[in-house]
Amino acid sequence: MPNNQVFSGQSIWDIALEQFGDIEYSVDLINDNNLNFNSKLQSSQEITINNSNSGNNDIKNFYKFKGLKLNNDQTEAMPPNIGGDYNNDYKNDYN
Repeated sequence: MPNNQVFSGQSIWDIALEQFGDIEYSVDLINDNNLNFNSKLQSSQEITINNSNSGNNDIKNFYKFKGLKLNNDQTEAMPPNIGGDYNNDYKNDYN
């Protein structure tokens, strides 16, 4: 059973796409690692990858060939400052 180290901000969906080329395998990752759909992964956490030969090889090989690490940035975002024009429409976006 190979393991995959989680990078900062990665979600279970990112890992499923990267390792299997299909998010349907996220259910397998959740079950194999005693997680749930709301689990927030931690940077450097080890995720067990079973059935690594399964999935869509074209998509898996694309990520591997390009050296891509998927990251949908699941980290906690800082709340916006009060007041300011954050979308450059010249209006105050937050009061």
